[in-house]
Amino acid sequence: MKNLLTILFAVLLTASAQAGAFPESVYKAHNAYLKGDGATLLKEIKSSLLQTQNHPIIVKNMAELYTAAAKNSLFNNVAPDWQMPKEITYSGFEIQRKLNLPQGRVGYSRAVFVGVEDGSSLEQLQVIRYPDEVIFDYVAKIGDWYVDHSKTDKETDYWAGGSNSSKPFAEGLYLLNIKIKGQVATQGWFVLANKNSSANPVVLSPSANQLFADGKPQFNWNQFQSPEYQAGERLRVGVKISQAGGEEEDIAGLTLADRQATSYKYGDKSVTEEFNGPDQLASGNYNFRLFCRETERFGEFMIRRTSSTKVPFSVK
Repeated sequence: MKNLLTILFAVLLTASAQAGAFPESVYKAHNAYLKGDGATLLKEIKSSLLQTQNHPIIVKNMAELYTAAAKNSLFNNVAPDWQMPKEITYSGFEIQRKLNLPQGRVGYSRAVFVGVEDGSSLEQLQVIRYPDEVIFDYVAKIGDWYVDHSKTDKETDYWAGGSNSSKPFAEGLYLLNIKIKGQVATQGWFVLANKNSSANPVVLSPSANQLFADGKPQFNWNQFQSPEYQAGERLRVGVKISQAGGEEEDIAGLTLADRQATSYKYGDKSVTEEFNGPDQLASGNYNFRLFCRETERFGEFMIRRTSSTKVPFSVK
């Protein structure tokens, strides 16, 4: 961990801080890393990004430092200085790298999601890249918002997606504002680092526009892990089937119990943790989407790197 380049960079940052080129927090962050002090490191990374207003040079350096610290388990017993409202059952932010076959187009998208227990409702949810880039806003309807109470009888799901980008999204400090109706607002934050995937899973079946003879096709793919994956991140493999054309409404969605799964026969619920959809697919045109998710925990908040591949197919 205490490699020569890191030590030399810390020395350079010390000189720069003394000269006023960088805030002292940048030096303190590197010093905390060298000492293996995860709590101080997280505090000083946040301070550096705040003071420099997510300056690109500082963002690059702090994101690399944050990633190295996570790799070396420095944050394992470190909690952020804020907590989710008790009414929130789950919450997270995601960057997804999407491959669309057969066109071969690659794009990126972002999403935010929370669950709110029954008896409570979401009044506001904002995600802001500091200082003032509003990514999602529930009240102002910035983002494509979706609210659903059908998953369980205990919570309402709030989800918002953003427009696609041809490039990875900016790292750095993000602010999270959450308000439950009738409660005091929570002002949270997180550091986005190493969450843009640089690869997509390879789907073997269906091939592009493959025609299946029945409504329970067998899907196959190569085992996948993004180049950015780090030990400690939680792995999940999921599948969605949508109607081709138009708004591409989802027909079925599932999460596989085996995190290393490389196949799925449609309708087999015994190998899934979650399954929503018909027992078999009717005749028609569909899209198969494979999701490989890698999740980091930031306190109670999930930060997800997702790699997905979409392939059109048909059922006779």
